[in-house]
Amino acid sequence: MPKATQIARRRSRRRREEKKGGQTAVSILFFILLAIFVGGGLLLMGVLGGSTWAYALATDGLPPFFEIIATTTDTAPAPARFYAQDGTLIHQIEAPTSAWLRWNELPPTAVQSTIAAIAPEYWESDDNTIMNRFLDEQIGVEEPYLRPLIRHRAGKLYSKEQILEWYLNNAYYGWLAYGWEAAAAVYFDKPAADLTLGEAALLASIPTDPHRNPIDAYEAAKTAQETVLERLHQSEQITLDELMAARFLPPQIVPPFNGRFDIIAPDFALYAQQEAEQLYGASALLHDGLEIQTSLNLAWQQQAECVAQAHVNRLSGMIGSGLPADQRDACPALEFLPPLNAMGVDYHADDAAVVMLDPKTGAIQAMVGANGGGDIRAPFTYLTALAQGYTAAVMLADIEQFSENETGIYRGGVRLRQALGSGYASPLAQVTGWVGETAVDQTIKNLNADDGRLLSLTHAFATISNSGKMAGRAEDGRIVPTAIVQETAVTREILTPALAYLMNDMLADRRARCDGYGCPNVMELPHNRPTAVALGGGQSATGYTPDLVTGVWVNGEGMAAVDGAAPIWHALMSWALQDAPTTIWAQPDGLVELSICDPSGQLATAHCPSLSELFIKGTEPTSYDRMYQEVGVNRENGRLATLYTPPELIERRIYQQFPDPLQEWAAESGIPQPPTEYDTLRPMRDVADTAVILNPQPLTIISSTIPISGTAQMEGFSSYRLTYFKGLLPDNLQTIIISTEPVAQSRLGDWDTTGLDGLYTLLLTVMGEDGRFAETSIQVTVDN
Repeated sequence: MPKATQIARRRSRRRREEKKGGQTAVSILFFILLAIFVGGGLLLMGVLGGSTWAYALATDGLPPFFEIIATTTDTAPAPARFYAQDGTLIHQIEAPTSAWLRWNELPPTAVQSTIAAIAPEYWESDDNTIMNRFLDEQIGVEEPYLRPLIRHRAGKLYSKEQILEWYLNNAYYGWLAYGWEAAAAVYFDKPAADLTLGEAALLASIPTDPHRNPIDAYEAAKTAQETVLERLHQSEQITLDELMAARFLPPQIVPPFNGRFDIIAPDFALYAQQEAEQLYGASALLHDGLEIQTSLNLAWQQQAECVAQAHVNRLSGMIGSGLPADQRDACPALEFLPPLNAMGVDYHADDAAVVMLDPKTGAIQAMVGANGGGDIRAPFTYLTALAQGYTAAVMLADIEQFSENETGIYRGGVRLRQALGSGYASPLAQVTGWVGETAVDQTIKNLNADDGRLLSLTHAFATISNSGKMAGRAEDGRIVPTAIVQETAVTREILTPALAYLMNDMLADRRARCDGYGCPNVMELPHNRPTAVALGGGQSATGYTPDLVTGVWVNGEGMAAVDGAAPIWHALMSWALQDAPTTIWAQPDGLVELSICDPSGQLATAHCPSLSELFIKGTEPTSYDRMYQEVGVNRENGRLATLYTPPELIERRIYQQFPDPLQEWAAESGIPQPPTEYDTLRPMRDVADTAVILNPQPLTIISSTIPISGTAQMEGFSSYRLTYFKGLLPDNLQTIIISTEPVAQSRLGDWDTTGLDGLYTLLLTVMGEDGRFAETSIQVTVDN
């Protein structure tokens, strides 16, 4: 089996042979050009003078001009062959049916449409656009100073009818179709003489951009057709009725490989053929006898086909696989197909698609179905959030306020990691609001998944799996999956390794999935193999290890995620990796692991349930959890304990205090909240003129450094002390100032609250010389 290098060498050798043959033709070309110069008059000959020999030398290697024109369709066919990894021939190129159409055999619609598409003033002027395109494509002159001369003389020698005949019989229409007759066969499976006006108008513009054909780019081809029809109507070559009929009669495009049954893995073969055309050119596929090694794993392909068909049968209401006995016996991956939750239910499934990729090279190893799409948006939304500085630990609100879900069950505060793993709808809506739909669209575009195809979606997840590096083949500035074995894959870093690793870790988190899907579930592989998985409704599932990425799409109605595409994914991954060693993603630099509180995502305290979380450096939390708070309660009356509650009645309790907008959910869920009323103060003495705090006012919010004012005086005054402590109980009294000077409605001291947050008690104690004292306190909230 020839390798890619052998193919390349064969092509290089062929080019050298062509150049050698071209050198023998230089003399022929020289005499032709000399005759043209003589025919053009002595004046031209005098101007050019002795430059003829220089011109002949400059055209060394140029094929004979007239020979090219006369024999462009006479090259003996030697079609390319495509082979799977194991050497099995999976596809051989078949040249489209073609015949040379003489001028009087060309349908008028072919001529009219082509002129309207490329050179509307062709007959009325010296416009040689069509001839110039033909000469440039067929002769392939690279030296710009040669082209004008050849174009000019050819325009003098040949009539416009001859030029049109040559062009329409040699132009490239995509899909290996050279000439109008071949194009009619490829796209409509009919002779050129039977094409309708609309079909002719659809073909006419293709040679200007062969990729804009009705198979690869239907909408673009239809737009070009509209332009051609409008020009024909404006030039009064067709009536308004003909225009309207051609515009609204949908063309019946023939699918690629229509009627061929000799192709193994037709969807893959089709992709490989298109890639080969990009690499080697259409002519080489038809004439060079290329033998092309592809990345197709034939065993995986066969299992993907039978498992996909069996599961579609089950989703259509069949009991069992619905496969013939011989196919069932040849499909061991069926053993890994999980049972349906509801057997015999018709989900109206009629199609499925599968893509299996090597994330390190972007090589396609199996492909079933050409029309599969992907609707997995949630992972890219959360990826966008991580890229913007949010963390896997940030708390989201799973409440009805943001988005309803089918179950009607809401979980309140959840971490972003949990929301992604369990597929919660409300947190996803919240994060989408944070980052914006436009930013998510840009993330998807950066990962080349904006066309909505399953292949592109699978390739995007392959990039995440491959430490953020997109691997494959370069095409038009993008990296695309490859079906042809390359010596070296092209790679491009799309995500930082730390960001990619964090996404892999989140998507592979079994615990994060359990609440949403139960454990065990269909997303788990045998022997607890580390696997990242993302589901999109019931129609698509994509999951991967460091070595294999598999994407699945199923067309059906009303399917749950675990019943739709996920079972196919589970069966194929389980079977394909059953004998493969277990691999994990290597953790890169740039990540920090910290203990956090659940669900706040803040640094852990002694009062909260804690767990470990990964953070990209620079995004880790710096504040300690404030949701779980220990408070003192008078166990007799259930009120908040104060300085004056008897110690023997104080009971310490831990409450989970939720911020807005979760407070309403917490109340509806019956989660105990701390009391809001303070314990009754025991009256001591009248301290109205002895110990008074005037500023700040009780229960106000303060920050930074704040002046404390009030009164601190009594008969026989000794000193006053201004202190504060966290919460309501003086467990850790901190001194602000001790002074021996009495104060009357003036400044007591300055309180620096830097580094403090939460509820604090400010305590003023005034002492007398005889040991008497008076106290007053207020509660404030510090918010720095």
